[in-house]
Amino acid sequence: MTMRPERGKAKKMYLPTQTTMNSESNTDDPSESNNVTKISEIDGGGDAKKQVKDVKVKPSRQKKPLKKINKGPVTFSAEEIVKKEGPLSLNAPTIPNVQLLIINVKGNGKGKSEDDDHIDPPESRRRNAISNIIHKYKPDVVLFQEFTWVGITGNSWIKWPIPDNYAYLGNTEASIMSDSRHVVVWDVPAADIDNILTELKRTSNNRLEQLFPTDFTPVSRMCLKRMMVKTKPVLDFICVSWHGPSKKLTLEEKIVFFKYLMEFLRHIKDKYNIAMLIGGDFNINMESIKHIDISPFKLCEYKASERRIGRIIDFYIVSDEITLDNIQWVDLERDTDVVRPNKILDHDPVLATLKPSLEAMAFMDTLWSWLSNLFGFRNAVSDTESNWLNLERDTTVVSPNEIPDHDPVLGTLKPILEVERSAAYVNERGDSESKSKGKASDKMAFMDTWWLRLSDLLGFRR
Repeated sequence: MTMRPERGKAKKMYLPTQTTMNSESNTDDPSESNNVTKISEIDGGGDAKKQVKDVKVKPSRQKKPLKKINKGPVTFSAEEIVKKEGPLSLNAPTIPNVQLLIINVKGNGKGKSEDDDHIDPPESRRRNAISNIIHKYKPDVVLFQEFTWVGITGNSWIKWPIPDNYAYLGNTEASIMSDSRHVVVWDVPAADIDNILTELKRTSNNRLEQLFPTDFTPVSRMCLKRMMVKTKPVLDFICVSWHGPSKKLTLEEKIVFFKYLMEFLRHIKDKYNIAMLIGGDFNINMESIKHIDISPFKLCEYKASERRIGRIIDFYIVSDEITLDNIQWVDLERDTDVVRPNKILDHDPVLATLKPSLEAMAFMDTLWSWLSNLFGFRNAVSDTESNWLNLERDTTVVSPNEIPDHDPVLGTLKPILEVERSAAYVNERGDSESKSKGKASDKMAFMDTWWLRLSDLLGFRR
């Protein structure tokens, strides 16, 4: 018989009040709710409001596959993702990896003297710098902090436009911009997040073995979304843009807050059982937290610029299923055409390359090889024709049959495409869905669907 965790009096921890922390801030795009200012429109996926409506869970009049959303550890199954986001998962071009960018864009408000009348004001130069960086590096996912503008379109951005393929969502504290050609983004149910946080404040049944403070409110300082990216294998993960508290907290209080944050995120990861990436301005020196056990997460270290040595507060944290490579800071003086960019952006943007972990990729390769041999994907051939070669007819040699005593044999080998062989394999077993697909493109889509189902079942696509 298990003992019920003892309830205790919740501790209070001081956290400064932020006027911009509300997710319904007036800086948000008023055209959408739930911090969403733009949703990807992919291959006729519908308008933004319709897509947001499709993703939300309703207690009634909901299609059967989506009734599982709040009942299991995974919000959407691979089958539902393919059904809802088919244009991306089946037809979008595959990219080798995911390019990430962290950028805190608030700056210090300076960078212009009284004699610099010919220079644009700091706010305009920040937009100029952001546009320069996006056009140069073309990141797939951008994690913003302190983004004070209403979205990435409108009159403010006419002079320094952001490419149309980018979609932006979030709030002033933290937000996410993604390339809608490769990335599908949707909400994690807010009720799930609230329930996890409530339980952590109610019981000490966690790794820290203590109740969370009643004033621990991290949700308002983050933008937390689920993403699927068309890589090989498909990347399916929870992405968090984070802006840590800074004012009126001592270093010890920041360390305690960081421990609470990582335990909170671990519970979210455990509920959905998928990979997670956290990136942003943590407002705590990386050196101060390197000793903390944050498993199943890992801290991604990198060599900072000279001006940030000893105070690296912008960095990435990832779970064990994924790996970050090529982490490097962006040289604003070199990569922008802005006058004195380091004066108006006091954080160095941080680039990184996201890909599945080497262990996951090796396992996937091994499993695919095993399945290929089992079902004969790679060894299957068809329409093989063989003919012997007439030496008397096909050579100019005198009495050629007296030289070699064997007739050469010609053959034509036509390999069957793996996806067609796979579809035929299932079709032979009476799958009604496969029987309705006759064209090669349909077979490809059908096999892609089954591959995602198998990946979701075994968990190796993460």
